[in-house]
Amino acid sequence: LLPKKGDLRDLRNWRPVSLLSTDYKVVAKAISLRLRSVLADVIHPDQTYTVPGRTIFDNLYLVRDLLELGCRDGLSFALLSLDQEKAFDRMDHGYLLGTLRAFGFGPRFVGFLQVLYASAECLVKLNWTLTAPVSFGRGVRQGCPLSGQLYSLAIEPFLRLLRMRLTGLVLHEPEVRLVLAAYADDVLLVVQDPDDLVRVEACQAVYSAACSARINWVKSSGLVVGAGWQASSLPPALQAIRWSAGPLLYLGVYFSTTHPSPPENWHGLEGRVTGRLRGWTGLLRCLSLRGRALVLNQLVLSMLWHRLNTLCPPPDFLANLQRLILGFFWPGLHWVSAGVLHLPLEEGGQGLTC
Repeated sequence: LLPKKGDLRDLRNWRPVSLLSTDYKVVAKAISLRLRSVLADVIHPDQTYTVPGRTIFDNLYLVRDLLELGCRDGLSFALLSLDQEKAFDRMDHGYLLGTLRAFGFGPRFVGFLQVLYASAECLVKLNWTLTAPVSFGRGVRQGCPLSGQLYSLAIEPFLRLLRMRLTGLVLHEPEVRLVLAAYADDVLLVVQDPDDLVRVEACQAVYSAACSARINWVKSSGLVVGAGWQASSLPPALQAIRWSAGPLLYLGVYFSTTHPSPPENWHGLEGRVTGRLRGWTGLLRCLSLRGRALVLNQLVLSMLWHRLNTLCPPPDFLANLQRLILGFFWPGLHWVSAGVLHLPLEEGGQGLTC
């Protein structure tokens, strides 16, 4: 079990990771490579998880641009982020195999998956000892090469139901209808008609009955865009949703209608960078210039790329970050200009990425 955020005395705040045998992983990886070639033909473009050619930034750019468009054109709508409880662990195996058959996967392919999942057992390692075998009746193993792809396929019927039932937001020039953006179980709905919220609950009830999935409405949150949108006459379950003008945390980035680059994205990051660099300061004399560049790119700047690829940070944040980077790379005299360090190696630089 690996700890997540929150109270670690609550078992729900721990993530189970499966340790699988080598022969299992070889078979699962071979099936995964075969499955990879057809995922884009089966899964809708608004689901980006594990599909070749799609990335998490497709979702983030969509939300960023949609908020900018809404503020510019005075649109009124809401973004609803659904929190699914133990999404990977609750997936029913019968539903999963039935979904694969419905998508047209042949009996031989489905049979391989039955071998991997049917009648499977697991042992829990607790205090350095193993428990008795436990029947593995539901869920996709986090640690299995197939788990992400299988989950994307399993949740697709639910997403298709939402696309059919919800009105979404219709944009003009070009004509496009936006209903949702999904990255695995992180589903973000675009709601213009408040009645769509009632339809969401109905769709979720159908999906839950089929595969045992459950949405935690208390942890779900909504971002209201425009003064004209308001949720009224919600079902009791949906009244627990937290609605606000922001910030909304989606896929690791904060979004808001009041600020194009919410300060919550940058608070504390400079301190984390400083702390990470301080841990390597004592080893500077042992590091070559290439080694310092490797530490900066792989261990320090990697903390920032996700948000820097999505939003523009404050100018003072970039200035302080540049100062910290140069101070680590050149503790004394700066032998070349800062711009040279960012050039690729073949052009005489060090390939610094920020």
